[in-house]
Parts: sequence; C-alpha cells; structure tokens
Amino acid sequence: VREALALRGTPYRWGGATPFGLDCSGFTQLLYRLHGIRLPRDAWEQAAQSGWLPVHRARAGDLLYFASPGARVSHVGLAVSDGEFIHATTAGRPSVQVSRIASRPWSERRVALLRRQ
Repeated sequence: VREALALRGTPYRWGGATPFGLDCSGFTQLLYRLHGIRLPRDAWEQAAQSGWLPVHRARAGDLLYFASPGARVSHVGLAVSDGEFIHATTAGRPSVQVSRIASRPWSERRVALLRRQ
C-alpha cells in the first residue's frame, strides 16, 4: 500500500506499466512485481487466476476487481483501507487516485476481491 500511495497522481496511460504512466492492471502488476509476485497483464486475466472472497473482507493490499453486469472483469484496484481503494483510472483527472468503494461507478461494478497471503 505504501508503494501504491507513492504513485498517487501518476498519469493514466492505456497499456502503461511504468511510473511514467499506468493503466489499472499495469498498476497492480507493477506493485505486486515489487514484492516478487507475478500477475498477468490484463485485469480479467488477473481475476481469472484468483481465489475469491467477499468484498466486505477486503484488507489493505488486496486486489479488488470490477465489471459491469454481464461483462467480464475490466478494472482492478488495490484496497487501501476500510472502504477505499487506489487505482489508475480515467475518472475525473486521469491518474492513479484513491476512490471510495461505495461511490459510483465502482459500487455498481464491484465484483469481488483476491486475497494474496
């Protein structure tokens, strides 16, 4: 989480996976790689290899996955604290930012989380 928060404000860049520009899955992939954990490149691929837990059990550092109803996972972020997550998004000012899980559009798209131990 400390490394994630240090990247706050990094510009959003589709396909980006470096501190010069990140998209959502590049952001989580970079953070986990810093800790020796390999993740696939795309959010849906990261979710496909995941074990699922209810979102209300999220702890700091857990991955949160999002999808529109009836669609595959299209967004991923990292739980920061109770009710907040950090992610690379085009919402508002396109950048890495902290959002409330219960805010729109995330509350309507939330799927589940993966806890890595």
